[in-house]
Amino acid sequence: MALGEHPGVYAVFCKTTGLPYIGSSVNVYARTFTHVTALRRGRHESHKLMHAWKTYGEDAFDIVILEFCPKETLAEREQHYIDAWDAFNNGYNGDPGPLKGAGRVISRPRSTRFERLDIGDKQKLLTVKEFSQIVDIAPKTVYRLASEGKIPCIKIGRNIRFSHDMVDQIRETF
Repeated sequence: MALGEHPGVYAVFCKTTGLPYIGSSVNVYARTFTHVTALRRGRHESHKLMHAWKTYGEDAFDIVILEFCPKETLAEREQHYIDAWDAFNNGYNGDPGPLKGAGRVISRPRSTRFERLDIGDKQKLLTVKEFSQIVDIAPKTVYRLASEGKIPCIKIGRNIRFSHDMVDQIRETF
């Protein structure tokens, strides 16, 4: 794996509707940042996600790393989550996934019942306060180390978040 590569599957999750947008990338941190940037500029590739962002606002969304996996299995794992959560018909994905629908027109049901997505506590991104309590480092120190690039973090605008995998990395380092 090259430096800076963190291949995996992620979800842009709307807390208001309980619906996800599922994606995968060889660097989930960089890719999720580009999603937020595009959404803030009003130019996201998923019209359904863009509409929800405008309707509910940025604070209604969380970005969750669903799993890290080898690059060779990204498409398979992304398809698994799209199918499991029906993110095409009952979510914000604009296509049925990387392993389905190439050139096909897929009909969607006209009415759907929205249900909340249960992703579990381990999948939720941690705030600086939560992260600092877990690793027993003062929040000001966490901000400083993150800004200096000494600890990995996810930057969403001016906000800093941490995945549970990052907690394990920090515990090994400090």
